[in-house]
Amino acid sequence: MYEVNQSEFNDEVHLLIKKVSQMREAFIEYVQEPFSNLIMQLTSAGKLHIKLRYTDWTKTDFLDDEIADYFVYKYISKDIPQHVSLDTMKKMETYDDKLNEKYEL
Repeated sequence: MYEVNQSEFNDEVHLLIKKVSQMREAFIEYVQEPFSNLIMQLTSAGKLHIKLRYTDWTKTDFLDDEIADYFVYKYISKDIPQHVSLDTMKKMETYDDKLNEKYEL
């Protein structure tokens, strides 16, 4: 679909990861709650939305594949994969929203 030099793409991804890590460290340095996830969404109109999320999924009983399915459900498509229960997605959404509500603008 797009002609992208894989090496250049990888370099840019690594630079982005480094910048996000530096930003997280700046939060800590300025005594701000460090975010655990940075979500970038690019709309079809080319508008970039960035959300900082504070849900530490490592402190939950949710499985890695459930977390990955949740991110797809929440940020890409509200379609729930057939192998995942609606109840699980709703529990994850409630947990995620509750932890992040105090940070929403």
